[in-house]
Amino acid sequence: MKDIKVGEMIIGASHRPFIIAEMSGNHNQSLERALDIVDAAAKAGAHGLKI
Repeated sequence: MKDIKVGEMIIGASHRPFIIAEMSGNHNQSLERALDIVDAAAKAGAHGLKI
């Protein structure tokens, strides 16, 4: 398996996991709630966010 680089992180079998949080529809069409979710995901250590 080939390693790939995302930003400063290298993703591959011999590297730490790349954590992706998912927002989905949990923002209930509220920008403020969506931004709160982004902040919470970052504080929890997520490296990326799936929308």
